[in-house]
Amino acid sequence: MTHPLAVLLPQPGVVSETFIRRHVQELLPGRTVMLTERLPENPEWSFQGPMLLLHSKRYGLPARVLHRLHLGGHPAAGALRRFLHTHETTVVLGEYLDYSHQWLKTLSPKVRFFAHAHGYDVSQLLKLPEWRLKYLDFRHAAGVITMSELNKRELVEIGLPASLIHVIPYGVDVSETEPTRFSINSSESTKPIRLLAVGRMVAKKAPLLLLQSVLEARQVLGAGALRLDYIGDGPYFEAAKTLLQQSAATEDIILHGAKPNSFVQELMKQADVFVQHSRTDPETGDREGMPVAILEAMAAGLPVVSTMHAGIPESVLHGTTGLLSPEGDADAFTRSLLELIQTEKLQRLAMGLAAWQRAKSEFSWRVERQRLLELMGLST
Repeated sequence: MTHPLAVLLPQPGVVSETFIRRHVQELLPGRTVMLTERLPENPEWSFQGPMLLLHSKRYGLPARVLHRLHLGGHPAAGALRRFLHTHETTVVLGEYLDYSHQWLKTLSPKVRFFAHAHGYDVSQLLKLPEWRLKYLDFRHAAGVITMSELNKRELVEIGLPASLIHVIPYGVDVSETEPTRFSINSSESTKPIRLLAVGRMVAKKAPLLLLQSVLEARQVLGAGALRLDYIGDGPYFEAAKTLLQQSAATEDIILHGAKPNSFVQELMKQADVFVQHSRTDPETGDREGMPVAILEAMAAGLPVVSTMHAGIPESVLHGTTGLLSPEGDADAFTRSLLELIQTEKLQRLAMGLAAWQRAKSEFSWRVERQRLLELMGLST
């Protein structure tokens, strides 16, 4: 069997990279090879196709499953080309611009190379002169894919031609039928209002600012009027625990730590509002691309309270599918949160319905997959 697509990525198994896992497993199933630094250890990343390990020190693996290559710390272009030729691969999809760059000139001219930008590689690294210069080499690629118009504009500003850059937002699972939240007891009020936040507690997600806003809203509304479930761990987790212990709000705000996606989806069904205070990391300049958790919340029919950050305004329509405030402004975020909490439930449901409809038409995996395959000239 031929394998026309190769997905090139540094490390399979990262929990937060569900969008890349879908490219590996579901973009062209059964006809894809994987080029990566190591074997996937996360069971959700199971892959049965041919793999080429790059920079690997793992030995003794079956040749029919794995081609191992470790030559002087860098793969030989000839060996990489032979691997792709053996599997009749015609397209390589490289995940992250910085990682993809080193492989751009190693491929046969017969192989079309598409580099997919994601987050830090088009925010933090784009501020560095050496990377701006390196990224100009992608003029020789078949295309550069990014998830937002903002990223496209910034790549054009460094000198890449606009015609080379293709905006294809991430896609998530979206039901073809309306979520049950729109038909069951839709006129009844619920108390407390259930808020949900999902994401690693890192600087660009500003977890402490988010908690500050929720605590301020709780002070206005009174204890027991709202409940926040926060799913995710990371470097700010202990600081978040300390903040809650000092506030005596541990009954209304639950820090769950890291949880599997099944747990996330169950809480999506129970929530009334999704909240995320994204901002640019003030130290590194790192920022979001288009947060998948927000897209998943929209797919679940949840109105979103978030910030005017990166690609978020391209997914969340202010006043229609959610409310947005300036990033870093905890007071403005609190006002948005209170506005959505204190509105009638039917108005929240209407906003959530609009969010689901937008996710279905613009941010479903079906739509992303179709757009990627058409761009890369691959057929199912």
